[in-house]
Amino acid sequence: MDLAKYTQSNKRIKLATSDPSQFQNGNIITLKLQNFVTYTLAEFAMTPSLNMIIGPNGSGKSTVVCAICLGLAGKTEYLGRASDAANYVKNGCPYSTIEITLRDTEAPNGNYTTVKRRLVRDKRGGGAEYWLNDKQCSEHAVRQYVQGMNIQLDNLCQFLSQERVEKFAALKPVMLLHETIRAIDGKLLNLLEQLKSLQENELTWAKEIDVNGKRLDELLKLKEKLDENIKSIKEYELKNESLKFHQNLLPYVYLKDHKEKLESFKKDYKLAKQQLKILIQRKKKYQSSTNLIHENEQITKNDLIQFEQLIQDQTSNLQKNKTSLKNIRDSMIKKQNQIEYYKNRANKIKERIKLTEETLIEKKSTLESINLPDPEKFKEISKKRNDIIIQQQSTQQKINSINDKARTIDRQITALKDKIKKKKISQTNYDKIDLLDNPKRPDLRTIRDAMLDVRRTSRTDQQCGQQILGPPLITISAKEPSFAPYLSSAIPFATAIALTVTTDTAFDLYADPIVKRFPVNLRQLSNNQFQEPIPRTELIEKYGFEGYLSDFIKGDKKVIQMLCEFHKIHMIPVSRRELPSSQLEPLMKPQPNGKPLFTQIIHGKTLITLNVSQTNQVYARSRNIESNGNTPFYASSVMSDELKASINREIEDMATQVNTQSKTLEEQINEKNDFAHQLKELGHEFDKLNDELSGLNKFRSEHSKLQNDCNLLEENLEKYKEDARRDVSLKIEDVKHQISEDLKIELKLSQDMIKLVTTRCTMEEQHITKQANFFKFKNMSMSMNGLIESLNAEEDELDQEYRTKKENFEERKNSREYLEWKKEIETYGPDLKEKLAELAENYDNEDHFNISFINDTIDKLESEISRLNHDASSVKILETVEKEIKQLKEVLPGQQKQLTETREDMTSKKTALEPKLDDMIEQISKKFASLFKRVGSAGAIRLNKPDLFTKWEIEILVKFRDNAVLKQLDPHTQSGGERAVSTVLYMMALQDFTTAPFRVVDEINQGMDRRNERIVHKAMVENACKENTSQYFLITPKLLTDLYYHERMRIHCVMAGPWIPNPSVQPEMQHFGETSNYIL
Repeated sequence: MDLAKYTQSNKRIKLATSDPSQFQNGNIITLKLQNFVTYTLAEFAMTPSLNMIIGPNGSGKSTVVCAICLGLAGKTEYLGRASDAANYVKNGCPYSTIEITLRDTEAPNGNYTTVKRRLVRDKRGGGAEYWLNDKQCSEHAVRQYVQGMNIQLDNLCQFLSQERVEKFAALKPVMLLHETIRAIDGKLLNLLEQLKSLQENELTWAKEIDVNGKRLDELLKLKEKLDENIKSIKEYELKNESLKFHQNLLPYVYLKDHKEKLESFKKDYKLAKQQLKILIQRKKKYQSSTNLIHENEQITKNDLIQFEQLIQDQTSNLQKNKTSLKNIRDSMIKKQNQIEYYKNRANKIKERIKLTEETLIEKKSTLESINLPDPEKFKEISKKRNDIIIQQQSTQQKINSINDKARTIDRQITALKDKIKKKKISQTNYDKIDLLDNPKRPDLRTIRDAMLDVRRTSRTDQQCGQQILGPPLITISAKEPSFAPYLSSAIPFATAIALTVTTDTAFDLYADPIVKRFPVNLRQLSNNQFQEPIPRTELIEKYGFEGYLSDFIKGDKKVIQMLCEFHKIHMIPVSRRELPSSQLEPLMKPQPNGKPLFTQIIHGKTLITLNVSQTNQVYARSRNIESNGNTPFYASSVMSDELKASINREIEDMATQVNTQSKTLEEQINEKNDFAHQLKELGHEFDKLNDELSGLNKFRSEHSKLQNDCNLLEENLEKYKEDARRDVSLKIEDVKHQISEDLKIELKLSQDMIKLVTTRCTMEEQHITKQANFFKFKNMSMSMNGLIESLNAEEDELDQEYRTKKENFEERKNSREYLEWKKEIETYGPDLKEKLAELAENYDNEDHFNISFINDTIDKLESEISRLNHDASSVKILETVEKEIKQLKEVLPGQQKQLTETREDMTSKKTALEPKLDDMIEQISKKFASLFKRVGSAGAIRLNKPDLFTKWEIEILVKFRDNAVLKQLDPHTQSGGERAVSTVLYMMALQDFTTAPFRVVDEINQGMDRRNERIVHKAMVENACKENTSQYFLITPKLLTDLYYHERMRIHCVMAGPWIPNPSVQPEMQHFGETSNYIL
């Protein structure tokens, strides 16, 4: 076509041509769109260097980014827009096509490969119809091809769409390292991924070795315990056999006891018979006279009294001897028992160990039998409680919110009333701009001249005064003089004398002329929303502050907003009194995000600045707050003449606000009472759930008590085992020596006792005789007539006693028990009788063949048997344990070998990776730092390498003020413009190192100020237009004037509207945009 008609007649137009040889492999040569979003038909001819796509908002600039992504089989999530690719089909069209020509030296034609995709509106996801060099293929084939060309559409370091700029700043440091390495050297990324996998295997092997090692130790201890159990089983069998023998021996003992008792009964009844005969004889011998009886009575009485005194003395001596003998024998028994205790100590300790083990098993069995309440029940109750808590919190929050609102309204009413009062007083104040008229401060006089110029301009253009605001020194002040030093310390002087520009338009219209005439600082509002770190109520009630610094400032709201944006005064807590360290200490600790809650704190006369070190530790710097030359500016409260006219109107408005706020306050109080009633009802329901939960916890407590008992038994078991290893032989010898000395004493006492007992027995016999004679004579003297009757009664009594004892003897001679014992003995076999006879003989020789001793022996055996373990399953358990021990001993060496090999492999790969990675990051950091110097700031790239490879990361560190410290780039710390500058400079730093064929950045200059945008643009053009660098696509809606351009770059201007030629109607206009330069 003839394009001359679109140009002046004295110029010739040279059309751009696409020479594939100028492009590197993977570069985009052309991009053709049909019915795609806003495009009916368009074709872009690219340059191998920088392609800048510009145009008004909504014209279709970012559509080019979408086309590149979708045309090369990228996912819609890489774009951050519509999730269904079918939505990219132009409205009213059934389908759209994207055709991308890539430089490919290995293509069949040796020059390029064409990738084509068709999106169908009616198909989910737009369908997946692809062609490679006009041959239809699958989406997978296209992705394989794109991957082979090292095109990484999912890498934010290569493909950064407009909607994903914020994602880059929010990119985790670990992922940033991953994406950076992937964009530069895929082999290094493979090494890092292999190290991550190897380290995961290493941790797994180490854990398995630790688990198996602990299990082996447990099994070895269990084996020792089971060996003891088997010994206990054998001992149980022996004791059980002995118990049966003693039970069979009982009938013999009973017969022996029966025989002895029978002899005793026989002796008793014969004695009674003999006494009866004597009494009868005594009756026949009565012949003495009464006088003789009295005489004999007196003689026998005196003799009896004297003899009883002798018996009493002898009894006392005998008792003393008996006591001494008992004491010495008790001492000997104790010492003998002590020896027996020392000798049997080991056995007793073993018995204790066995008893403890059995008790432990029983406790554990009981523990296992306890059915804990269903955890789901706890969860259900907990869920209900949590629901109530959430409702309570929600209701309480509403009440708190109402309280906050009420307090806020009350404060507002009070503040309004105070303002009304202060406004009336302030009408007499002078204009603060006069404070800047100081001959000793030429810098302040410059600001004064600039403000007077703004006021002069405002007389003819009111917008100027509204959009160019005075410096904080004269536009704001502290509400109370005591806060003025705080403002002076928190606001840098450069900002204190800076003018505030409210909009971009104001910057273009008014700020540039002012800067050219007066060397003043400017601060432009971004109108970003800001929020305090925590609510003021929590700040006041929990931490003891009076509020945030912004709460104690009055003046122009937009200037205050500027200070909030640039110096975060809305995030600086303030207290005029010194706070104790206990209140400040929690604020020094990092939050879950690794940063402190506040970066600056003011209390008393101290300003604390909190920073985070490279090791993620919070450290604080303190400095005293003192009044300086700026403090009087913030302390004064003067007004200009221009403001006095509006004061009366403000007073009227504030009075109206007071009435309105009072009504609102009353409504808030009524609403609060309703929520308080709801909160009380929720509290009753919460108490019921707590009671139910308390009941369930009782079962859990019982389970916990048993668990504690088991732990205590296990501790006692270890203590008994320790006691069993102590030597007591020396103590035994010492006690034996003491017993030997006691035996000598006992021998002498026994000899004395024999003498005393012999004498005592003789005296007893004599006493009985003397007593009998005395009573005989006394009875005779009482009444001779009653003597015969008394003797007759005595005779009857003796006769009755004789008969009773004889009957008892006859009755017991053949009792039922006696016959049963004999019958039971008859059932015993000869061998058993022989063994029992031998056992009985042994006991008889030891004088132990009696019922008491045999029953005690049986009780003792039964008690010992009850404490012994006789569970035969211990044998089978021991076999299983020994088998598992063998298996673990076979497995552990192999696992340890595998762990060693894995660690050696890790060391080898780390040695190969680390130097290259360190060098790569160092080079990127140097490049990044040099680029940052152009914008008058500083930046660095830091590689962090903790022990875990999965946590290796890189951090982008930046600062935009000379007195600031390098801080990590994130979505919260830096402003939008600062993040944009940092992002684009980092991507530019990668330009010399990346192996990706092209890179796409969409509207990265949004939010930058003019100065930074010019600097960044020039650096980007210089980097992207160097030889042997990857292709670059920059999409931007605006360009400043007088920018730097390079002959290797190409600008694609996207136009839209009814006046643009329609290439569907005029096909020759499709290539109208390919004009690259004029030839005169």
